[in-house]
Amino acid sequence: MDCDLQKLETVRPAQRLSAAATTWYLLWMLLCAASWSLAAPQNQQPQSKSPAGSAGGKAAPDHDAGSFEYYDKPEYRPGEVNASRDPGGYSAPAYADSYSLILDYVESETAAEAPNHRLGGEKSADRQDGGGTPQEAKSGTPALEGWNEKQFLSRGSSLLLHREFAPATEVFRRGVERFPESVKLEMGLGIALYARGQYDEAVGVLARATDLNPSDPRPYLVLGKAYSRSSSQSVQVRKRLEGLVKLDPQNAQARYYYALSLWKGSRTGQSDTSRGQVESLLKSALALDAHFADGHLELGALYAEQAQYGEAITEYRQAIKLKPDLAAAHYRLAQAYARTGDKAASQAEFALYERLRRGEAAQQAQPSKDPGTDKDQ
Repeated sequence: MDCDLQKLETVRPAQRLSAAATTWYLLWMLLCAASWSLAAPQNQQPQSKSPAGSAGGKAAPDHDAGSFEYYDKPEYRPGEVNASRDPGGYSAPAYADSYSLILDYVESETAAEAPNHRLGGEKSADRQDGGGTPQEAKSGTPALEGWNEKQFLSRGSSLLLHREFAPATEVFRRGVERFPESVKLEMGLGIALYARGQYDEAVGVLARATDLNPSDPRPYLVLGKAYSRSSSQSVQVRKRLEGLVKLDPQNAQARYYYALSLWKGSRTGQSDTSRGQVESLLKSALALDAHFADGHLELGALYAEQAQYGEAITEYRQAIKLKPDLAAAHYRLAQAYARTGDKAASQAEFALYERLRRGEAAQQAQPSKDPGTDKDQ
């Protein structure tokens, strides 16, 4: 499943959303926006290397290959070979949870509440509750003092959606102080911090969210996403993700994020995890969800790191088959082709990558809007 904002906005107005469901939807929208726009650029220059042989052949392990950290500035050029871990600047490895997870949440929330709740109505109620301006939130005016949990959630989520990250952080901080047992407020704070690039603090906050309700998988998945940009609390994060695999063994994303956390630990010397264990977890995730494009992408990166370019190409192709607009897969496939000496195929994939990046740039330039302001209102 992908993080297509247009698709989300098409579906959401037809749903009848509760306040809690609306909050999760808006948090999801922010994670997508953060994935697209907040990655740090990579300054590494292109490295020209000789081809590694045929697509099925092996070479010495490529220790620069295979990473789940993506960057915004493409350094690759046709005919040149970069480290296979450089994806050319597309999003993050996978999203905090899938589109289907959000739909499941909305359905479970709306099933328990009155059927006449609409997002537009929630927005109106938010105004009636004295939501205040971002400046009021930022300055900590007394308008926040009497708020209930729903009001903090609604206001904080709205600020996140409109990329008002600093005031959103303040609203969620105040909410957590007032309602310290609220998983959703804790998660909102973690996501706001993540959006501001405060990844280490975000990891700590999201870790606390998993402790507040250990049986809820969503905070774990958001934690796995945030950890991809942080080295904070490495051991604790891995333990929590391992716990999620045990809690929900049929959750493909749980296995995926646990695999990436182990892989990251092995690359940084913080764990003695074998590549075989990472490969096994990624393959088991794909066995649970055959349509998990990001799982194929990272399995391909793992193979590329070991200079198994034939296997890497197979996985990248499968990722593209499942998600044709996954720019990172096109970029990595271009790199893998270049490593095997197939310049024509490499240039073709890079051209596709460039076209997708231009489309992403245009989409990022469009202002965010409340999903309830569509035509069906």
